[in-house]
Amino acid sequence: MGVLIGAFIASLGLLWFLQGMAIIQMRPILCVANCEPIVGGSPLWAAAGVIAFVIGVVVALFPGFPVTHNESNNLPDYHPSNPNPSSNQSDRLITRYMLTHNDDNSICQ
Repeated sequence: MGVLIGAFIASLGLLWFLQGMAIIQMRPILCVANCEPIVGGSPLWAAAGVIAFVIGVVVALFPGFPVTHNESNNLPDYHPSNPNPSSNQSDRLITRYMLTHNDDNSICQ
């Protein structure tokens, strides 16, 4: 999902940059008030396009940032205030236990 959002933001940024540099001219697509196409370039739109493009590329390349390296860190701990965890929580608690405990004293791979 992050890749699609990043690609959309980057595409929009590229469009803004090209319009700001007067390389392309388009009429407004979504307009709330009296909207006119950018004519003759606009440094503000070019700068906004560069910023949006960079943000879009970063979001597309790193959709899950920040990422933890130990998957057991993402699992919830058992808490006494919730003695009956939901099915999903109990599955995750069992997984956490299996990842952190080794009852037969062998090495888990």
